[in-house]
Amino acid sequence: MDKIITDDKSFQTKDYCLAAALIASGQKLQKLKWRGTVAFFVFDKLIECSDLTQSYKNNNLSVKAWDFTLALKEVKLRLYARKEY
Repeated sequence: MDKIITDDKSFQTKDYCLAAALIASGQKLQKLKWRGTVAFFVFDKLIECSDLTQSYKNNNLSVKAWDFTLALKEVKLRLYARKEY
């Protein structure tokens, strides 16, 4: 898994599967930040996302399959559009 990067206000990751899992868990993707050719998914609830990430790493995060599929489609659409939204 890619390193998780956080700053004072937000939770950021470049792991698109983790980003989809967070979205499927009810977290709102705030924006996509590009650093060169690398995209970072930015979420605004640092502590909640950190807790969900720990569950994800421990294989304890439970989301509905369809919700994950829709979230993954959203993540891919944003990646392919290559916009900072």
